[in-house]
Amino acid sequence: MLVLLRHRRENGTFDLWYGGVVLTFLAGYTLWDRHYRRLWHNYRTRNWKKVDGRFDEGEVVTMLKGRSRTIAGYEVWLNYEYEAEGEQFGLYRLPLKSQDEAVQALSVLANQKIPVRVAPSKPGRSFVSDEDLTALIPTSVQSKNE
Repeated sequence: MLVLLRHRRENGTFDLWYGGVVLTFLAGYTLWDRHYRRLWHNYRTRNWKKVDGRFDEGEVVTMLKGRSRTIAGYEVWLNYEYEAEGEQFGLYRLPLKSQDEAVQALSVLANQKIPVRVAPSKPGRSFVSDEDLTALIPTSVQSKNE
């Protein structure tokens, strides 16, 4: 506790650079998490083995902007199951801009057979690629989502 309360010398240049690096890191991570992570997963799993899977009923989830309680968008959450060295499960999330699009996508995708990409070395690791679902999702929802 005394270490925190002890008076230290001012070092404005260091604090400025350190704060800049921390803010850059946080902005980069936020950008990665909200946009590029999905693109990276789609790219990384393109050569994984495909197995047959099936979506469950799913639900539409409203995404809020922080504490402001304003709606940022909607996501369709669909659990899926597949067979790879035993029964396995996963979660697919599809971000959309309006509730009508989300409800339409949910009605189309619920209880559908789908291709699931499975990691070659770890069958419990899977991904449902956006490319594989383009034939199932209506074109009106696809064009607005991109």
